[in-house]
Amino acid sequence: MDAVKLTLIILFTGLVRCAWAAPHQVILVGPADSAQLVAFRQALSAQLDPDWQVGYLPGNDLKPTLPDLPEVLWVTLGREALQQLVALDLPRQNQHVLSLYVSRRDFESLTQGIPKQNLISAIYADAPLVRQINLAHLLAPQARRIGVLSFQPLTLVLPDSLTAQAEISNLALAEAESLSKYLADTIRECDILVGTEDPDLFNSINIKPLLMTAYRHNKFLIGPGYGFVSAGSLATTYASQSDTLRELSAWLRQYGHTEVWPAPRYALEFSVVVNAQVARSLNLTLPEENALKRQLTTLEGSP
Repeated sequence: MDAVKLTLIILFTGLVRCAWAAPHQVILVGPADSAQLVAFRQALSAQLDPDWQVGYLPGNDLKPTLPDLPEVLWVTLGREALQQLVALDLPRQNQHVLSLYVSRRDFESLTQGIPKQNLISAIYADAPLVRQINLAHLLAPQARRIGVLSFQPLTLVLPDSLTAQAEISNLALAEAESLSKYLADTIRECDILVGTEDPDLFNSINIKPLLMTAYRHNKFLIGPGYGFVSAGSLATTYASQSDTLRELSAWLRQYGHTEVWPAPRYALEFSVVVNAQVARSLNLTLPEENALKRQLTTLEGSP
């Protein structure tokens, strides 16, 4: 018997034995040999009551046939971990799965056609478009034309409270022969650009010409995520690890009280980051990040 199989047997035997002592078992599934996974487990355990049992399992230790398990709440960290659990068809075995650090597009793609979809859920990693547009309004309340950048065309379904403040249009770049030329031709029709979680557009190849074109026309970009702010985007909302841990622990406690597994949703806990250097170059005086978060929370009616 190899070491991996022995580890699995010990892990699952331990879970079965402690099933009588704890109302729910949680297994985190993430990258192999990840110190981050261990730290995440420790931080989550600290936020839950002592009678919760939190274990972790590197994704490459998952096997096609798992031993019989008591009810376990699986939490996947990242796209690969979700893909591995989907391949095991855990919802068919009445196992609850919650996906973290996966975009809405990837989650819907990976779980399409899965039976018992009420057992598999997610807190999406990408920021909701409405929140990003609200942030754009807070940073530039005078803006009347907002362009939402994407690769393929989007159908924008937005609340009246947003469309009453500005004309919001989608700039889809899939058919553009030259991204910079197309953007230069269309950017004049917008005051602000808002990026979407679209790796076909927002990637290491496109981000530099996109940002250079925008700033050449004295326009700025909101989003699409934390990493793009350090690259030159003005600001974005995002879920930090602390945000994710607070939301995950609240999710699990809610399930412990109600035994209702919530539907997939965008993060309710979030933070705001602003690129101060970009703001200075555009002669913008911006509110402090925590103040922006409070304003966004008020706009959304979130807790």
